[in-house]
Amino acid sequence: MAGLGSYDWIDNPFGFDAAIKAAVRVLENLRPPGEIAVPKPKFPAQGMLGEAIADGLLSAVKHPPDDFRGEWARPIGSRLGRLYDRLDDANQIVRAFSAILPTANAAGLLLYDSDDRKLLEETSGDDEGRIFDTHSIGRSLQSGEKKEGDQ
Repeated sequence: MAGLGSYDWIDNPFGFDAAIKAAVRVLENLRPPGEIAVPKPKFPAQGMLGEAIADGLLSAVKHPPDDFRGEWARPIGSRLGRLYDRLDDANQIVRAFSAILPTANAAGLLLYDSDDRKLLEETSGDDEGRIFDTHSIGRSLQSGEKKEGDQ
C-alpha cells in the first residue's frame, strides 16, 4: 500500500504501532466474559501485576539468570535478532519472577523485585502472601548470619 510506510514494519513506528494494535485486538477478542474483579493488593507492586510480570520476563531475556528462567530466556533473546538491543531495563519499575511454577494441585509463587522499596512494603497486616526481602535473605545466607525469626 503506497504511502503507509516501510515493508519492514519492525523498524517503522507506524507499522510497529499497527502490529501492537493488532495483537491487543486479538487478546481483547479472547478475553473471558464477566466483570473484572481486581483484588486489593497487599503491597503496591502487587497492584502492578501485569507490568511486573512483563518486566520480569523482559529482564530475564536481557539478562538470563542461571535457573529455569534462563533456560527459556536465552533462546528467546537470540531469536530477537536486532530487536534484542531495544530491551531497556531503565523503564522497569518492578519485576515479578516465578519462583515456583504452578501445577494442577498448587498455586505458583511470584517474587517481586524493585529498586523502589516502597513498592514492596506491605499494606495489610495478615500473614497470607507475606513478602520476603530476597536481597537481605541472600546476604544473610552468604554471610551465615541469622535474621530475626530464622530457625
